[in-house]
Amino acid sequence: MKSIDEYIQETANMENTSDGGSPAYHFDDVCLIKYQGSIKYGHARQGAELVARKANEKNAIGVRTPAHLGIKRVIDGEKEICWVLQERAKGKSFSEYCDNQDKKVQLNIQLRLANAPDAHYEKLVSDVCELFNFGLELKPKNMFYNENVQDGGFTIIDLLRK
Repeated sequence: MKSIDEYIQETANMENTSDGGSPAYHFDDVCLIKYQGSIKYGHARQGAELVARKANEKNAIGVRTPAHLGIKRVIDGEKEICWVLQERAKGKSFSEYCDNQDKKVQLNIQLRLANAPDAHYEKLVSDVCELFNFGLELKPKNMFYNENVQDGGFTIIDLLRK
């Protein structure tokens, strides 16, 4: 695997793929997120190291949240950048399950969620309980579902420090 510095260099020629507030760059199996903030208001993505460590502990016991693979902070004048490298979530974002304008297509897409095995929902509830002490932003773009039976289930991303 490449270093976080190599991924950062590659973003110079890439498009931001985020639909949220912070730029994100998707690679095959990893995602690099760029959090920025003014140093006069504290650190960008304050507590990122704590969140990464705790998320990795939860991931190691089977909680479906991406492993955090690296963090790098860079001071650029009055701005601090916090780069976070993490595994990409498997499956489709709930945004893809929720935002189709064609009602027939929308119902067909949501049928996949309705037909998800009970075990996937039980695991989701268990994982949310494990992650309860994080500041979870449980909104459509931060939840993913993978139908694949062997590696299927729900994944939660974008954990914050409370």
